[in-house]
Amino acid sequence: MKIILSAYACEPGKGSEPAVGWNWALTLADRGHDVWVITRLNNRENIEAELPFVIGANNLRFVYFDYPDSLLKYKKKFSLTRSYYYFWQIAIYFLCKRIVKRENIDVIHHVTFAGITLPTFLCLLDRSVILGPVGGGEKMPWKLMGSLGVKEQFIEIARAVNNYLVRYNPLSNYVFWKVSRILVTSQDSKELIPKRFHFKTDVMLAIALPSNFLLKKQEVLYKRNSRVFSMIFAGRLLHWKGIQLILKVLEKFKVKGEVKLTIVGSGGAKEGLLAESKKLGVSHLINWVSKVEQSRLQEMYSQHDVFVYPSFHDSGGMAILEALSYGLPIVCLKTGGPGLIVDESCGFAVDLEGKGPVEIVEKLHSALNDLRIDPELRNKLSRGATERIKRFDWSHMYSSVYNDINGKFSGS
Repeated sequence: MKIILSAYACEPGKGSEPAVGWNWALTLADRGHDVWVITRLNNRENIEAELPFVIGANNLRFVYFDYPDSLLKYKKKFSLTRSYYYFWQIAIYFLCKRIVKRENIDVIHHVTFAGITLPTFLCLLDRSVILGPVGGGEKMPWKLMGSLGVKEQFIEIARAVNNYLVRYNPLSNYVFWKVSRILVTSQDSKELIPKRFHFKTDVMLAIALPSNFLLKKQEVLYKRNSRVFSMIFAGRLLHWKGIQLILKVLEKFKVKGEVKLTIVGSGGAKEGLLAESKKLGVSHLINWVSKVEQSRLQEMYSQHDVFVYPSFHDSGGMAILEALSYGLPIVCLKTGGPGLIVDESCGFAVDLEGKGPVEIVEKLHSALNDLRIDPELRNKLSRGATERIKRFDWSHMYSSVYNDINGKFSGS
């Protein structure tokens, strides 16, 4: 098939959205499709440095676009990423229109930005369009609002209102009507789409791992001769990542003195988390690590017993997939992407139904304490983790999206 891949974020060696765009490009090219990747000009240097090492690179054609630097500086200065994205989408419509006519494109696939409130204008082109997987519709558990500050509560309320209005937004509804298939990352996001479009809507994650990332190291984890039960979190330090809940769990552990928590990442919530850790008297149990190279983070996974990820409304959870590949059991909340990834074979996903912050902290503590006192349970879940991760590689993602349309177009 001939495919246009709309990937505003697309860059090798990065996580999150850039990794989604890049891995979709590699996966489609590796399957023998001719792929035109539409992405930003500021991704060009890293992409072209990596291309000589890419299998199937002859099937890839990158088309770069950005507005002039004079406009880009305002985007950065005033944090206008969303507005810039809309205007970028308008521009690439005209680029893609020429490519569709010249190359007789079969399918257009929009993968990043993967936000349900951020439509693509490529649905205006007379081709089959796949939207997503897109997320962002995951709900903030309202009983957890009390664990946030006033500013953060306002942000969450505004986000909830913005999401609610998606189903009434004429532009969003037009996109849902025009595209051939809608892929969303959670049931929450699906519920934002009017029911008349549910017949072409499926729930699936937007993230996966390359097959060669799956390491066979689970036997390393629990042969460590350490009396200290070690937990690790990796990700942006934001209010909705739920790290404040883990600090309260740590408070319950502090009398035992055999528990450590490593927090890897940076973000706007760090200052408040530092203050909270001092208030709770758990500072001495935490190792704060700023953003590290991927290779170093992978090494850190194999030095810990469990990965904690108490995010309130994460549509993905790439760090969870990476931790699973290293045989780390996961303790998270049963919501969004993490709730889809983690089951009883590889960890604990704490159900939020009807529970407030105190009850959730108690459930998290109970799960982590079970892992702390029971090495056999850790080993069992570690083995389960390395099996569970096999369901989340890019080969599986490709099959889920493209198997039902392969063969319908020439060149497939």
